[in-house]
Amino acid sequence: MNREKLIIGITAFCITGISLTQLPHALLADPCHQPKAFSIGHVDEEFGYSKQKIKEVAKKAVDSWERAAGRELFYYDSGAEFQVHFNYDDRHTFIADMRELEKEFYEKRNELKEEGDELQQEHGEKKDIFERYRKVYEDRLERFNEIVAYWNEQGGIPPEEREEIEAEQDTLNRMEMNLEEKRRSVND
Repeated sequence: MNREKLIIGITAFCITGISLTQLPHALLADPCHQPKAFSIGHVDEEFGYSKQKIKEVAKKAVDSWERAAGRELFYYDSGAEFQVHFNYDDRHTFIADMRELEKEFYEKRNELKEEGDELQQEHGEKKDIFERYRKVYEDRLERFNEIVAYWNEQGGIPPEEREEIEAEQDTLNRMEMNLEEKRRSVND
């Protein structure tokens, strides 16, 4: 639809042969002005419109101008000398290239946003795992320290309890190493 509006505007401008700033004055200043015949000349295929489609769009443009002027300004005549040509040039190529770049930009931006969202979710999951593991480790370490403090108050760990306490200490050391690995994973 935007392309159609652009074609309507271009067609209206081309048909008049008068700059937009002069058009209202020129049309209203000469009440005897006779409607001008026009035809559609060459239409480059890069525009993506047939001559018939351009003719339909030109009719809409003419209707818009005539409503504004309150009278007939132009009429279509396939044999008219005044022809409107649609030549695809460097400006159009530039605009098409810019639109393609804009499309690629937005696609890449959306792709990066999705990747960022996934990474953020993954980071959140890793952080949750780390926090749960840290809580288990800290609770277990606190119980261990309470047991060691108790036995220290009693004058030392009895030999029958020593093996179990040393095994728990080894487990806590492994948990501490795993906790550090999880911390690094969260921060990477």
